[in-house]
Amino acid sequence: MRVFALILTASIVAAQTVPTEWRAALNQIDAESLKGHVVFLSSDALEGRNTPSRGQDIATEYIASQFMRFHLEPGAGTGGYFQETSWQQGVPASQNVEVRVGPAQVGADRASVISQNAVDIGDTEAVIFRPSEKFEPEGKIAVFVAPEEAAEQLMGSAMSFLRQTTKAKPKAIIIADPTSIIQTSMGVPKPRRADAKPPATASAPLVFVNDAAFAKTVGGLAAPVTASIKAPALDWRPFPMRNVVGILRGTDPVLRDTFIIVSAHHDHVGTTPGENDGDRVFNGANDNASGTAGVLEIAKALSQMPVRPRRSVAFVTFTGEEIGLLGSNAFVRNGPIAVTQMAANLNLEVLGRTDAQEAAPGRATVTGFSFTTLSPVLEEAGKLTGITIGGEERYSSAFFERSDNIAFAKQGVPAVTISNGYIYPEYHGLKDEWPKLDYPQMANIVRMAAAATLLLANSETAPSWTEAPATESYRQAQKKQRTPAQ
Repeated sequence: MRVFALILTASIVAAQTVPTEWRAALNQIDAESLKGHVVFLSSDALEGRNTPSRGQDIATEYIASQFMRFHLEPGAGTGGYFQETSWQQGVPASQNVEVRVGPAQVGADRASVISQNAVDIGDTEAVIFRPSEKFEPEGKIAVFVAPEEAAEQLMGSAMSFLRQTTKAKPKAIIIADPTSIIQTSMGVPKPRRADAKPPATASAPLVFVNDAAFAKTVGGLAAPVTASIKAPALDWRPFPMRNVVGILRGTDPVLRDTFIIVSAHHDHVGTTPGENDGDRVFNGANDNASGTAGVLEIAKALSQMPVRPRRSVAFVTFTGEEIGLLGSNAFVRNGPIAVTQMAANLNLEVLGRTDAQEAAPGRATVTGFSFTTLSPVLEEAGKLTGITIGGEERYSSAFFERSDNIAFAKQGVPAVTISNGYIYPEYHGLKDEWPKLDYPQMANIVRMAAAATLLLANSETAPSWTEAPATESYRQAQKKQRTPAQ
């Protein structure tokens, strides 16, 4: 593997130290271009890019048009740039809904009831979750009132509540969360494939209430409390789902049949039924218009190189990450590129917030830092482009399974997610908007990812998993998938 010494001057690669083809490629990536992509993808016009939605369809058309502009090969076979699969989405009822806890009551305009069957639970004992008190929800209606905390602490509290509650088999679960963060992160009905049958056993109804007055009233109640829920079953509707795939074909007669996958998810969480100063759109500028913009800029840069890499590079943006990593799983299991041809996956997510956990100027974080031999390559790319790579701090391993890289890992493909940091103040919030991103910092990170892509695509040796205990299942999967060309 050849290594070139690259030096950054005013965030641009210094011309005198870099071979022409690398210098030109990395200099194509700039802060203003990244900002342009993010501003469009996170605009109110795209309505939060929910899966499925018209706004997300517009986003995919935009991404495909950029791939076409870069002269990438359509990567989805007969679908052109679009890999399409058919799913069913469960839609909560928009009328005939009643949710009551004590004296607090809301209807369909403020409550979302997720249930396989119609719900008619009359006055039933309810228990309100309080971390410092005994909590026994078995056979009762379990109630969680979102505390006024930052996103990280709020999600931690909600996950603790759900872990305790689901094991106890409650009659129903009510989550009062005016921010909608919990629902957009954990409470979307999990879609199922178009030909899938409903589960044999229905789980307890899950209710989300987006109303500040309801939450305040319920939070102040003392036992004993009763609750009731009435709602129709979920309405299962068909919806298409599509990833966007473009390919830069490699030049080596053997290695061109193997791929470095550079990816990001283009979806977000849509809109909220409530309002915050008139704002209803979860714009998702950092999560994950930023990662999508990074994929587009790397695709642009590499496509304009006079000499292409030895391996092929597939640029992919995924749908449905926020509702269960649907797009990446569909790509890995039934996509246009066989798993045996995938040498590595570099996934880009939340690249722009310098106030995120573990974020710092001139630094990128990598999930599963100690899991693969991708990390030394990223560190080398960081040296080449002036970026420090964050190692196994608090969140690196914890977030390894939280993004699309895990779909590749489970099939044995070495994969990581590159970020600027992790949870940030407006995570899944209404104010994750484009002016809050640090675009010069983003440009540095994207240049680093581009350099890593070039190093990987020009190497005869494919990445592998390390002997870290957490990688055992991934190593076994890789052994089943490897071919001599890799």
